[in-house]
Amino acid sequence: MTDFNALLPTLSSPTFAADCLALAAAIDRETAGFSLDVETAAALIPVLRKCAGMAEEIERLRESEVHAWAAAKRSSETCLELRASLRHALDQNVGLMAERDALRDSASEIKRQEAEIERLRSGIENIRLFAARQRDAEWAKTVLRFCKDAGATGSPLRTAQTTSGEGDG
Repeated sequence: MTDFNALLPTLSSPTFAADCLALAAAIDRETAGFSLDVETAAALIPVLRKCAGMAEEIERLRESEVHAWAAAKRSSETCLELRASLRHALDQNVGLMAERDALRDSASEIKRQEAEIERLRSGIENIRLFAARQRDAEWAKTVLRFCKDAGATGSPLRTAQTTSGEGDG
């Protein structure tokens, strides 16, 4: 006589579905060996087959869950990589914004210096014009020479006339 309890599959068994099918087949072959009546065996066989089908479905779901978990893990890793990339890009952006602000400060300083240079050029030009009115005075010649060294010169035509006029005198 076959030990019925030894053949009972456990739900935690990785081969639960196969065990259910094997038990159903054994009961179908040896109904008398299990000390079961025919009606109980007939009722038990479809239940065991249904259990086997459900166990197979559970195993398929478990496998799909494992695949879904692996896909979720890959997605999570991708998210972490994207987050790290975004953080790096933000850090670079902060650095670029600091550089932009420094360039703006430099540009405003350059504009301020250009305005100062233009003011000084205007002043030198005024001095040159004042000295040009007194061209024959010694101080005026010195001032005109200083202005010329600083880049403040009058009309080129006037310079040529002055040079030719000085030679005549």
